Amino acid sequence: MMRFCEEFRVNVPSGAALEYVADFATLPEWEPSVVAVTQAQGSGPEPGARYRVRMRFAGRESAIDYRCVNLTDTTAEMQGTGEGFVARDVITVAPETTGETAGATMGCRVRYEVHVELQTLFARLTRPVIHLLFARNVRAAARRLQTRLNALEAA
Repeated sequence: MMRFCEEFRVNVPSGAALEYVADFATLPEWEPSVVAVTQAQGSGPEPGARYRVRMRFAGRESAIDYRCVNLTDTTAEMQGTGEGFVARDVITVAPETTGETAGATMGCRVRYEVHVELQTLFARLTRPVIHLLFARNVRAAARRLQTRLNALEAA
């Protein structure tokens, strides 16, 4: 199992941040390897919602079927199945407050965690290369997500 985790702060309330990231239809806006997303079941972010994600990774295009397995006030958990791997994306938001105004929410911290289990012999044999590529991709996605979430504040 490979695990990748990025954390960052944004200037939007945690509810708005979670609503945005829990809707995987937004993936092409912040995930650099995603080519297109179609919602296959459900209406927006909700438990049981399903998304068909087309992505380009390591020069190859493939499809992943994602399902929302858990959605709370602070966490969105998505389970994805692709050709030769299973992925679990867990995105958690935590409101941040300031002492200036007791209890005033000033933004939130976002934790973007990706777990990938390779299922083919070839993928397991090339794991170091795949790990490096995934790590770079997750870092880029986290930076783009941070930028996109901060843009929501301006909108």
